[in-house]
Formats: sequence, C-alpha cells, structure tokens
Amino acid sequence: MMGGICPIEEKHSEYDFSILFSELKEDPDLFFRYTRMNVPSFYELFWLMGPYLKKKSIRSSIYPKQYLHNNIEVHFRFNC
Repeated sequence: MMGGICPIEEKHSEYDFSILFSELKEDPDLFFRYTRMNVPSFYELFWLMGPYLKKKSIRSSIYPKQYLHNNIEVHFRFNC
C-alpha cells in the first residue's frame, strides 16, 4: 500500500461498500489496518454516532455505516 490504493480497494469501487465491508469484517487484521480499530469497536462507535450520521434530506445519500467508514479512512489516510 505504498502511496497508492490499498489492494482490497483495487477490486471494489466506492459503490461496492457492502462487499468491501463484508470482506474486511472477515479478516480482523485487515479490518484493523484499514480502520485502525477492531470490528466490535467500529460497531460501538457506529452505535454511538449512527443517529448523527443520518442525512435529513430528501436527496439520496450514503448509508450511515458507509459514512462512518469513509470518514475513518480519510482521517487515517491523511493524518498518518
């Protein structure tokens, strides 16, 4: 993953979040490297943040779980 796209991302587009997330959950080490937290911690954070991540708009939006995942990914990608 040297300065490029993570190998698991090469297989999936941004529209394949559910597939990518399922694959990440199956491999705890990969999930941790990708999100900097374990699966239970992600779900605990999602449980706490989920209501605040929901859009209150009539436009279609991404799912709250995907929104949280994307923010974690961006944070660690640019702040490491």
